[in-house]
Amino acid sequence: MDNAKDEEPILQNLPLSIDKHNLCLWLAACAEMSSEHPLGQAIVNGARTIIGMDYTCSKDGVKVSQCSVIPGKGVEALVFREGWGKWWVRVGKGTFVNAAPGVPLDEESELPNGSRQVYR
Repeated sequence: MDNAKDEEPILQNLPLSIDKHNLCLWLAACAEMSSEHPLGQAIVNGARTIIGMDYTCSKDGVKVSQCSVIPGKGVEALVFREGWGKWWVRVGKGTFVNAAPGVPLDEESELPNGSRQVYR
């Protein structure tokens, strides 16, 4: 997200410890927080090192819900904060990451209009 413009909606009203340089790590760590996969654990450990022990920023009002692990595909979660909005985050294989949330994985679909791929 280093190339993102400061007026992008996802960059507005971020928690204090998050900026556009660590945004992707933060979102990926939120999605991976319950993962048992070694790469998921490495993402969470990296976030703890860079962001701190409260790497999900729950003290700043961030809520992570609807966490799902899809074996062989990846993980997804809904990250929400009042004044920032709700963002679906997917981490995993490209075909999984590019599919719209809530759509069966055997159907080809595109992200809804206005959505962005946050982390791959």
